[in-house]
Amino acid sequence: PTLLTGNDSLSTVTLLGTPVRYVSGTIHGTLFSDTTYIANGDLTVPSGKTLTIEGGTLVKFEAGYMLSVDGRLLAQGNVLDKVIFTLEAIGPGPQEWEGIVVGNGSEGNELTYCILERAQYPLVVNRKFNMGTPATQQLILSNSIVRHCDIGMQINSNQTVTLTENEFYDFNYGGIAYGGGE
Repeated sequence: PTLLTGNDSLSTVTLLGTPVRYVSGTIHGTLFSDTTYIANGDLTVPSGKTLTIEGGTLVKFEAGYMLSVDGRLLAQGNVLDKVIFTLEAIGPGPQEWEGIVVGNGSEGNELTYCILERAQYPLVVNRKFNMGTPATQQLILSNSIVRHCDIGMQINSNQTVTLTENEFYDFNYGGIAYGGGE
C-alpha cells in the first residue's frame, strides 16, 4: 500500500476491471463471473428456461429495472465468491432498482451465497395455486445477505419458500412481509 499526502504523486497505473455487458429483455443461460452485467432495462427469464449465475458474478441494475422470473433462477455463489445484485450507480435521482420477482409457474429457484441490496423489494415471491395442486418448492434463499432496501422480502404465495442462514438488515419499512396465497 502507498499513502499519498498533499505533495505526493502516483506514477502511471493501469487499472484492470472485468468487461461490462449491458443486458435487457429476455435472458437465460449462464452469467459468468468474469463479466460485470448491467441491466439497462427489465430482464425476464421465460417459462421453461433457466438463468444460472456463477459465484463471484456482479449484476447491477439501473434504477427502476427488475428481474422477473417465470422460468428458473439459480444464483449459486459460495463463501468466497458471492453473487451480488445491486444498483448500478448511486447519485442524484432514484436510488433503487425494483428487485427480483419470482412469478407464477416458476419453481426450483435457488439463491445461495448472494447479496441483494439497494432495491425497492429485492425479492418478491408471487405464486398462487388451485386447491388440490401439490405445493412445490418455489424458492430457496440460503447463506445470503439482504440489505439497504425498502422491504427485504415480500411473500405473496402459498408455495414453499425456504430461508436458511440469511442476514436481513437496514430496511426503510421492514424485513419480511407476508401477503399469503389465495
